[in-house]
Amino acid sequence: MENEEVQETINRWRTRIEELGVGGIVDTLLLAFAPFAPIGAQLLYIAQPVMGLFVERNVISRWARLLEEPDGLEWLRVQLTGHTDE
Repeated sequence: MENEEVQETINRWRTRIEELGVGGIVDTLLLAFAPFAPIGAQLLYIAQPVMGLFVERNVISRWARLLEEPDGLEWLRVQLTGHTDE
């Protein structure tokens, strides 16, 4: 799965989320953002030329593709917070 290409970044973010104790907040925000994930992906594509000055373009594309995947944001939410809907 291509999502694994962003795993290193996600691991850093998860550690920071755990340190700050904001896993519940992050979980709620990602659940709320779920319907807008495809729009977020398009915004990343639009902003890619400017963001490319600060971040490699292929990294931006990976994040956009993750948001485009039907279960991409859910996968990210589980990776960051460990929460599942079960």
